[in-house]
Amino acid sequence: MRLIRELRPVRLWRDRSGRAHADIPLVSVHSPTGIEWGYRGSGPSDLAISIAVHFVERPTTVEIARIKELVARVPIDAREYVIDARELERALAGATV
Repeated sequence: MRLIRELRPVRLWRDRSGRAHADIPLVSVHSPTGIEWGYRGSGPSDLAISIAVHFVERPTTVEIARIKELVARVPIDAREYVIDARELERALAGATV
């Protein structure tokens, strides 16, 4: 794994309408309705891919899958949440998240 930028916390939040946002550039691959968290689906997959490509040069499917697991564990009803840089580091290293 080669980082293209230093790992930092990723801030997640919902606006008044409940739409999910993150403080990183978003990559839309699967979900027609945008990013999400708290379960395994297309919205959380897009968030995980966005996190991976933001920090990792040419992320592998294994690295993306590890971040997907981390995203799936964010409480689905969270209005605000921060994925800590240490959590990202452990997930990318293959530690249990």
